[in-house]
Amino acid sequence: MSENLKQAPDSNIYLVGFMGAGKSTVGRLLARMVGREFLDLDEQIAAHANCSISEIFAAEGEEGFRERESAALRQVARRKNLVIALGGGAVLRDENWKLIRKTGVSIYLHVRPKTLAQRLEREVERPLLLRFPPQQRLRKITELLHHRTARYDQADFTICNEETPAEAVALICQRLQILPLVHVELQERSYFIWVKPGGLQHLGELYAGYHLGPRAAIITDTTVAQLYGELLTNSLRTNGIETVLVSVPPGEEHKSLQTAEWLYTRLLEAGSDRHTTIIALGGGVIGDVAGFVASTFLRGIPYVQIPTTLLAQVDSSVGGKTGVNHPLGKNLIGTFYQPRFVLIDPLLLQTLPERERWSGLAEVLKYGLIRDPALFQRLEADLENLAKSPEKLVEIIARCCTIKAEIVSADEREASLRKFLNFGHTVGHALEAASGYQLRHGEAIAWGMLIAARLSHEKSGLSTSELERIESLLARFPKPSLAQIDLAKVQELIRRDKKVRDGRVQFVLLRTIGEPVLCDAVTESDLEETLQALRTV
Repeated sequence: MSENLKQAPDSNIYLVGFMGAGKSTVGRLLARMVGREFLDLDEQIAAHANCSISEIFAAEGEEGFRERESAALRQVARRKNLVIALGGGAVLRDENWKLIRKTGVSIYLHVRPKTLAQRLEREVERPLLLRFPPQQRLRKITELLHHRTARYDQADFTICNEETPAEAVALICQRLQILPLVHVELQERSYFIWVKPGGLQHLGELYAGYHLGPRAAIITDTTVAQLYGELLTNSLRTNGIETVLVSVPPGEEHKSLQTAEWLYTRLLEAGSDRHTTIIALGGGVIGDVAGFVASTFLRGIPYVQIPTTLLAQVDSSVGGKTGVNHPLGKNLIGTFYQPRFVLIDPLLLQTLPERERWSGLAEVLKYGLIRDPALFQRLEADLENLAKSPEKLVEIIARCCTIKAEIVSADEREASLRKFLNFGHTVGHALEAASGYQLRHGEAIAWGMLIAARLSHEKSGLSTSELERIESLLARFPKPSLAQIDLAKVQELIRRDKKVRDGRVQFVLLRTIGEPVLCDAVTESDLEETLQALRTV
């Protein structure tokens, strides 16, 4: 973070750069996402003069315009908490630059001359370019940029704005540390996870900022559609996006090929094409199904994840795993397909039933056990308050997403490191399916982690004291008994788990809290004994 923002968090953010660099477009979206007011200095000058910038240049020359520019900057610099887009030459006067440095942080939006020329090809309102025919503008842009670069390079930060405005905004927020943002780094398939309380209402602007297609199809379930469908649809349509909303019944039983086929039909009936973007609005079931449909419809169209449950926000919406269930097992049919971005609005958890919040906290605990002992300690200290107060979860959600992003970035397709994310899931998925999905996913994973912890004590050296800490914390999670679960069915499902190799199940166990290991030494009798012991708990 810049020193100005450290010392005065309400300091202004000044966007500098050449004409056509996207300062106004980026500035408006940035202001929306961080909750600030946006000002375009040229617009302020034109409004005060009651004429266009070109008319000011014609009447007063460049020097007259620069005087007006300096006066306008002095006015706006007296205010605070603004995002201000400056004209390309505003920073050249030393007095202006000193004022910018004194009252805020400066961001240089860097764009190559060739790209600038393409953006300005049909421009008729730029006085410094008007007297040059289009074929000569690249040369003039290069000359002017060369003259100004020394000053632009003195900005606090330089951000490339060659891609989309939304990605530039994400980079700015990341550099200034003013919004929780997580980057999943997968080369050309990299994307950002936005953690923004109240962010749902800005989805239309963010979508437009990514230059996604002119059509969007929201896939959700009937419960979430009633809560947020209209808000999201209106946000997209207000930003010029043709939008259709398609909802399916809620529940794990609808995570199926039949549901996927029904969605294909609805999309085709709505005229969806390769310029359509699917928006997954819901929990893990919707995210997985909608992502699977996006990855296979017309051989793949873009999609966006907007998770509405804690479980989906900290886990299933991140990493690109999509899929549906099969009668013989959970998540046996699917793809790896990354979203264009993920938007997490923690305020959505306020409408989430408490049972679902507890289910999500089980996945939070998983991250503490496999990667972050400090997170485990935070849950030990404040578990019940976190379950009751979603507003306290913003930092924890961002931390879980960061952990998963680091793992996915290193191992997208689960060849090695990503396997650790399955801690508690091998048995958990089997318990979930064997219960006929009466166990919530997180409840099943809580049982799965307890079983994995006991097996870790026996097989991988987890200490007695750490086992007791894990058991004590998991005992505070409300979860249905396993008394009615058919253990033979559980064993059968585990044998068909997608992680089975050469007839052996590879379990994720713990050497210590924060240090997972892979183990293929767990026998069926080991597992049966542990399951039987927990049936009466």
